[in-house]
Amino acid sequence: ATPVKRPHLYIPPDGIISSEHIGRYRLWNRDELVELMPEGVGGDFPKDAIMVPSKTTPLGMMLRKPMYEIIQELAACQEETCPDTGNKRISKRGWLVDGKRGTGKSYVLNYVIAWARANGWMVIYESFPKRYGKEISEIKRSNSGVYIQSQLTQQFLERLAVKNRQHLEIIPIDMFHYGKYALDGNKRDYSQRVYHPLIEKGVDGDLEAWARRRERERQGKPVAEEEEDGSESEDEGSNRVDWQKDIEAARERLRLWHEYTQKVKIPSLKDRLPNPSTLWDLVQFGLDNEAYATQVAYELFEQLKKQTTVPLIVAVDEWNYCFPVSEFLSIRYEHTKFNGYIPMYHLTMPRLLHKFDGGEYRRGVKLCATTWRLDNRRNYRPELLGVKREELITVKNFTPAEFSAYVAYMTRKNVLKDFPADKLDYFYMLASCGNGWQARRLLTTLY
Repeated sequence: ATPVKRPHLYIPPDGIISSEHIGRYRLWNRDELVELMPEGVGGDFPKDAIMVPSKTTPLGMMLRKPMYEIIQELAACQEETCPDTGNKRISKRGWLVDGKRGTGKSYVLNYVIAWARANGWMVIYESFPKRYGKEISEIKRSNSGVYIQSQLTQQFLERLAVKNRQHLEIIPIDMFHYGKYALDGNKRDYSQRVYHPLIEKGVDGDLEAWARRRERERQGKPVAEEEEDGSESEDEGSNRVDWQKDIEAARERLRLWHEYTQKVKIPSLKDRLPNPSTLWDLVQFGLDNEAYATQVAYELFEQLKKQTTVPLIVAVDEWNYCFPVSEFLSIRYEHTKFNGYIPMYHLTMPRLLHKFDGGEYRRGVKLCATTWRLDNRRNYRPELLGVKREELITVKNFTPAEFSAYVAYMTRKNVLKDFPADKLDYFYMLASCGNGWQARRLLTTLY
């Protein structure tokens, strides 16, 4: 292998990393980076790329301790199998990457996603979930109270298909778990329960008419003669008649309930796409039919939870934006704590991404990161969202050695000019003890 230039600053291009490489930069050609992450990179990496004067020089991301730990665990569980059945299964649920503003949380996701795709993982990446509550688009309220975002969901499927088509074409459809979601992304059984109050009113009305009709039939018949032995008293006979009436009424109620339930038809993908062979057939149907895009997205994620063909990462940057209110207004939320605004998790796309449900994937994990770029940091509790303490990774500021590598990299890329090396410690303290966001603002302004 060709030795790397400046090994104190760069990682060898073969991609093999070890703990001694922490604090060094991994370089990617721009075309390679676009191919690995066609959805776009998250965080402030685009700003760093724009500041580089040359449009052809490779771009780098620093390998830091949180990235190394996640990559090592992913490499260990990529071929993990279930000890009981021998089938491939990943026992890890995932990680939530947290930290203060400017510490490099999005860089962690960028680096891990680039490594994962280069090593055969399928990655579904959403870098900006805030778009689903801020961008102008059409929403439609379903009967269950969820707001359908067909246009934005179709765009999500387009981004998903760019890099993952080769994986989607080899993952077969599990027909047992197929066709169980409605147009708004809820389970069809749940959507059908919305109509139960109407069904109950119809059943009660028909049952009253049936009871009156039965009573007239009984009054028109001759009274049955008592048995010769006279062993049954008048009270016992009355109780027996009432008991029989209750049984007949219960049977009629069940018959009417079944009859009305069968008339409620919840649209299923099986009616429009009865026999898809792979997940690509499912995604292709959603790309061709915008009205079914939301239903396709939920069916797709359900299939990905059951598949064991390829290792999977579902990555969501700026995950905390799946929980506040959106900019859409609805009169249904007037005089509530939402002040008339629709919560993000009542929109179908944030609703699909907001759960920390990595444990539901047989061969997959979930990787989420928070952001405090535009809002003040909130005092929230990740454990209420199902995140365990060992699944929470906190990204801290640069160490002095990492800050030194950052300054050297920016100098090598001609972003910084005439930086005084003897004042490195001084600027480390000025940049809030190595905060990446503060360091970029400070150094690019002065040098």
